[in-house]
Amino acid sequence: MSEKTDQLKILTVLEVMEMLSVSRTQVYALKATGKLPFIKIGRSTRYDPADIKQFIEDQKMLIK
Repeated sequence: MSEKTDQLKILTVLEVMEMLSVSRTQVYALKATGKLPFIKIGRSTRYDPADIKQFIEDQKMLIK
């Protein structure tokens, strides 16, 4: 594979579950509420790794 192809990797629900350490139900709930952007390819749902990283950043909280 070329470098360009490697950059186009999209994630399955299982991979997102592992990245976020949450259940499949939680991933689908985040998708349904619009908090987690997704890509539809036919009947398959996929996720952009950049969107997952941004979601994680958006969830960070600082307590003062």
